[in-house]
Amino acid sequence: MVDITVSAKIMLTESESKLRMALENLFPEIRMERKGASLIGTGKTGSLEYLKRLVWIKRVLDTVRSQLIKNLENDSTYLFLNKQAAFARKLGICDKGSDILGEIELKITGNNLEKFIDLNFPMTEKGRPVLKNQSTQTFRFSSQSKP
Repeated sequence: MVDITVSAKIMLTESESKLRMALENLFPEIRMERKGASLIGTGKTGSLEYLKRLVWIKRVLDTVRSQLIKNLENDSTYLFLNKQAAFARKLGICDKGSDILGEIELKITGNNLEKFIDLNFPMTEKGRPVLKNQSTQTFRFSSQSKP
């Protein structure tokens, strides 16, 4: 079981409604609630479907995968996304503190996250996604497999 948490701090110069729209643009399945000076929402694996589609379309599987693996610790990992890109329904991956407006934090928690990452953000070979199953057979995704 995997849990998804999306959060972003509402900066003094930001409109809460625009930030809410940016978050819901990338995570339409998650309803955001204001908690203090932040908007926070939680969901399950299905909450990542639109984001996964953008990752495939933008061909940034390697980038997302490497960030999730780099940030993997115990039973959680995270990824930072650009607020302005999200408002425009685009995907912008960034580092914490890289944007004066702050970032959207996507936190993924659960058991066996390595497998979760492998299944949802597979390795690529020559620009094409490759999925290895437990018996080490390699499955190549055809262009028709993309969401």
